[in-house]
This record gives sequence, C-alpha cells and structure tokens, in this order.
Amino acid sequence: MQGLLNKAKSLSETEIIEILNKDFSVEELIELLEALFALDPKIKTEEPCFDCCGTGGDKSNTFNISTTSAIVAASLGIKICKNGGRSSSSKTGSIDVLEELGLDLEQSFTDKLIGLKKYNLAFHHSKLIAETLSVFKNIARKHKISSFLSLLGPFTNPFYLQGQIIGVGKEKWFATMTALAQYICTKQYSKRIALIQAKDSQGQIYDELISLAGAKLRIIDAQGFFDYEFRIQDHKLTQAELEDLEGGENHFENAKILLSILDKQAHACKEESVLLNCALLKTIADKDLTKNNFAEKFKNNINSLINKVDFTQVKNNWLRLLSGH
Repeated sequence: MQGLLNKAKSLSETEIIEILNKDFSVEELIELLEALFALDPKIKTEEPCFDCCGTGGDKSNTFNISTTSAIVAASLGIKICKNGGRSSSSKTGSIDVLEELGLDLEQSFTDKLIGLKKYNLAFHHSKLIAETLSVFKNIARKHKISSFLSLLGPFTNPFYLQGQIIGVGKEKWFATMTALAQYICTKQYSKRIALIQAKDSQGQIYDELISLAGAKLRIIDAQGFFDYEFRIQDHKLTQAELEDLEGGENHFENAKILLSILDKQAHACKEESVLLNCALLKTIADKDLTKNNFAEKFKNNINSLINKVDFTQVKNNWLRLLSGH
C-alpha cells in the first residue's frame, strides 16, 4: 500500500475514481494506516485526550453534531483533541464550519497545546489525509464519493488518545471499522473506542448518536469489545424528527446553527443530540467502565447532562479559545 501513496500523483482522474470506489480489505487499510503513521508519528501529551468524529457518508445532512459536541464536552472538563476534515460527500465538514466560526487552524502545535491545557480543547485537521492523500481527497470531494478515506480519517488524530467515539455512516462499514478500531487499540494509539451507528425506522443510517433513532454502540479496547443497544424510550428525551436535526445548505448556515445551540436558541432535539454524545464521551472516559456497568453509567451521565448544562459557560469557554485569552 506504500506504493499507492508513492504513485498517487501520477494517476489519472479515472484511475483515482476507480480506486475511490474500491472496497479495500481490512489488511490493506491497516497497511495504509501504518504507512501514514510512519510518515507522521503520533504524539504523546501530558493530558488524557479524547476525540469525537464520524466517517460521514450517511448523506443525512444533519448539522455538525460531533464538532458541537467537542465544544460542549470541553466545557465539562473532558480534554478534547478534535480531529476533522473538510467535507467530501457532506455539505460542511468539521474544518469548514470551524473556519467559518473564525478559528485559526494554522496555529502552531504549541498554541494548540496551550488551548488544550487552558480550555480543554484543541482542533486539528487531518494532514495525513489532506496532504499525503490530497489527490484522492480532492477527487472524492469533486464527485461526492464516500471512500476508504472516510474509514481512515477517524484514526488519523495526531495524538495518542485515551478514548474516542466514532460514528459509522454506512451499514457495511461497521465490521471494517470494528477491525480497524481493534488494531488501533491493540497498538495503544487509542485505549478505548466507541463505535456508533444509528438507524431510523426507514432504514436511514446516521453516523452520530441522536435523539431521532436507536443506535448500536460497540465499545472496543485491546481486550475485545461488547455491544449496547441505545433506545430513545429508555431515556427522558424529546423524540426528534429528521427536520429537527437538519443542517444548513452551506458553511455559513451550519456555523449559525452551531452558535444557536450555544445560545440555547436551537430546537431542543439538537441540544439533546449533542449532550448524548457528550454523555458517551464521559462514559468511555470512566476508568472503571466494564460491560456490566456500562448501561448504568451511560444512563446516569445522560441524566446528569440533559437540561442541566450551563451553556453560558460553554459559550464563554469557546469564545476564550477563539480569542486566545
């Protein structure tokens, strides 16, 4: 697979599209990850860091849930190193909306680590994907192709992580993402990973935990994994409709939606969907988490957050990060 990286710039657009539409094996994807990590080794930090992101590819056009969740989770004391990219098949990626909000994503690593220490929050864009595989990324974006890049992206955070949650946007990707997550945990790049795949009554897949649909959660570490079924009726949540969670048509509109949540001006379902992901982050951050106590701990974390988060504090923390003060 190193050969694919070496010859990428010499391929025609037709050849690139053919590769983007290929179903890579787990072994091939692991080889690609190893080649990427060799080019840009992961970094250890003094802080236990967490990430939340999704593969994309579900074509549901929900708002930027994982990006909003990162901002809120940071105000709750969770150290978030949020990895993201530009949109390929969606309307607005994490980096797109953050740039629209005024975040300087080109700041030095030193400054990002200061932000992590002071505000529990640092954002990174996937340079391993954006630069090393830029030829593939550009063509994928041009033709709105969901590809192997979506499977690799969630694992390219530049830091060693204590844990992360990853939404899986296609049903057929779940087994592959499980195998990749097991590899990542075995290598201790991330100590615990929660995979999420929500599915509504119409069969629509979502790569986020949302108050619209039940979800399959798979909690993975170096020793193995266990599954948990998230059901909306088990919790005191507002049953959402798809239109309640829809994103905007462009980066500007999606930035406005994110700010409306921080200002508590958005639909309750948007806020609750963000807090569900924050509750899952809190749960996987628990050092005493086991298969037997997961359901209780997760439910308790949901109850501790829904309608109880101080969004004024969340917004102030976010504004201080933006200003660097």
